Amino acid sequence: MSASVPEGVRDASIERKAPDHLPWRRGIARVLYSPAGRFRTIVFQAGQTRRVGRDERSDVRIADPALRGAHLEIYFDGLRFHAKALSADAAIAIDGKPAQFGEIQSGGFVVAGATTLALHVERRTPAPEATDAPFGAERARLVSEVVAALAPSRETWSLYGVLDAARDPRVRVLLAEGIDEHASLYEGAEGAILDEVAPYLVRFAPDSKLLERLVTEGWGRAWGVFAQSAMGSKDVRRHFRRFLMVKDETTDERMFFRFYDPRVFPEFFSVATPRQQSELLEGLSSMSMETEAGHVLRLASSSVEPASSMDA
Repeated sequence: MSASVPEGVRDASIERKAPDHLPWRRGIARVLYSPAGRFRTIVFQAGQTRRVGRDERSDVRIADPALRGAHLEIYFDGLRFHAKALSADAAIAIDGKPAQFGEIQSGGFVVAGATTLALHVERRTPAPEATDAPFGAERARLVSEVVAALAPSRETWSLYGVLDAARDPRVRVLLAEGIDEHASLYEGAEGAILDEVAPYLVRFAPDSKLLERLVTEGWGRAWGVFAQSAMGSKDVRRHFRRFLMVKDETTDERMFFRFYDPRVFPEFFSVATPRQQSELLEGLSSMSMETEAGHVLRLASSSVEPASSMDA
């Protein structure tokens, strides 16, 4: 995974100011498919334009041999995106149709070279009306307390989540509409086929609202687990990938281990040997998850104890 691309050189001639009445939300371009890798996240401020291509002529460089040096530009007006090819032979496709320029709504796609970018507006879709979790004042209090309990307790630590897309399609929607870097724990072409049901590692950005959205809609619905660590995203992802498959000690049969299910992890952890506990938490300061009563359960190699006594 790669962090959000920093501010690049802008073309002042095409930079425009977003209308004052537009909501202050950022635009997100995420690499879905590319020879350079998947899930890279590029964040747009309202009114910002970025040039995308292969070399220094672009603000956003993607190592795709099929891209020109400066292949296309993408402008985000605060509500939607506008893509334009930068030359007649710089082919692009917008939502599956060949084009030289066009408008793209949140959830749309643009293809350039062998790279596909998915475009979303931050926090674009509201929570579904039908949900198992009530959204009253008590729920708001719970969300606030859970978010505070999950936050990293040291400046050098980051908060990560492993979220289960198989539990609810809404998980992928919230990930797509967040600026936070994330990636499937599955790899390769075979892993891409399982994107809709994959576990996703997400590293929460300090200025993101994603954690609050996930807790608001998903706390109590077994969407995933959370961890604090001083390690970078690649190392945390490598760590968690070790536990996707485990071997049955009696039959030697390999099977999936849903460690990211908060209903599974505490039970396994409570009967695991000290060595197994240490391996599960290697490089992590702790792991946290929901209990059936809505508490935050924090697990460490030498303890299993609630971090709070909140009731759902």
